Amino acid sequence: MAKKKTKATSKKAGKKKRVSARPTRVAKKKIGYDDSALRLIATLQYIPTEAPGVTTAQINEMHNQHGGEISLRTTQRDLNSLEKIFDIKKSGKKSPRWYWEYKQGIAVIPAHDQFSALTWNLLEQYLEPLLPWPMRSSISPHFATARHVLEQGSTPRLDRWRSSVRIIPSNLQLRQPRVEESVTRIVYEGIWHGEQITLHYRKRGADSTGRYDIDPCGIVVRGNIVYLVGRVHRRDTIQQFALHRAESAAFSGREADIPEDFDLDEYIREGNFNYVQGEEVDLVLRMDNYVAQHLVECPINETQQVVPAGDNECEVHVRVVDTQQLRWWLQGYGSRLRVLAPDSLKSWLREEIETLQDYYARE
Repeated sequence: MAKKKTKATSKKAGKKKRVSARPTRVAKKKIGYDDSALRLIATLQYIPTEAPGVTTAQINEMHNQHGGEISLRTTQRDLNSLEKIFDIKKSGKKSPRWYWEYKQGIAVIPAHDQFSALTWNLLEQYLEPLLPWPMRSSISPHFATARHVLEQGSTPRLDRWRSSVRIIPSNLQLRQPRVEESVTRIVYEGIWHGEQITLHYRKRGADSTGRYDIDPCGIVVRGNIVYLVGRVHRRDTIQQFALHRAESAAFSGREADIPEDFDLDEYIREGNFNYVQGEEVDLVLRMDNYVAQHLVECPINETQQVVPAGDNECEVHVRVVDTQQLRWWLQGYGSRLRVLAPDSLKSWLREEIETLQDYYARE
């Protein structure tokens, strides 16, 4: 009898040993929804960043689609618990819809430390003015979170850093013109979905708007201006439309007809945003060494060469395309720079100077 008892005991012990190895493997498969903490994180991820939001049933369905077989009641309890901690809000009573309200920014996991919050804060100061309006609204909760972290965790070292870093523009900085948010939304969605857009657009200097059915080819942000690059319906040429001059936008109901050979990068490389005035030229400039030091440190392009010219002066040789942007740049140096070649640019500068002389002589 003792032997049988011992044998039975060893079998029982063996069975326990085999069972004890299984839970880890099983738990790994179901950890996404058996673990309530991870289920709550997933719930937060399913809540959209702005109104009108999603219903409790929709969130529950998203859980089920991702392998979490949980009840609608469980999802309701989770949302009610999360509402007490996070900035999520529900609208309506009968079938409430949930969305983020962002009183203190977005909940970031992992949370910001002071260094990452500082990085976002710098991005807000110097990048946000360049962003189109819809992009600003989508990223603003991240900026708000970073500000909140910095305000709550202020230290002498952090304050010293924030007061010791600045970025300033190299040229006169103009304010960004206001673009109707509905216009930008339609334009961006039209490009995304490949749909033709109808713009009511006022050309520069025009007294009234005109209607344009446009096949949108791309968006280009140049300085503080956002341009739609596209082709007016049944025309061959690609044109540019500054979005702040559009009064309204809508979908025309037609699919966009984009030229198969169109390439936005090639379009830019061809100089379409530099207002080309002529062909590629061999530009030769003479200036004093002090002024030329800027070009030595920041060359125009890889063809640039700087050679001594005596009397504390030098010559700059570079091959460039003759553009309106180049001409504005040359004018900016005034009398501290002389154009030696090509003759076309010398003649243009001479005419500009004579026009200015006549203008000021009449005063």
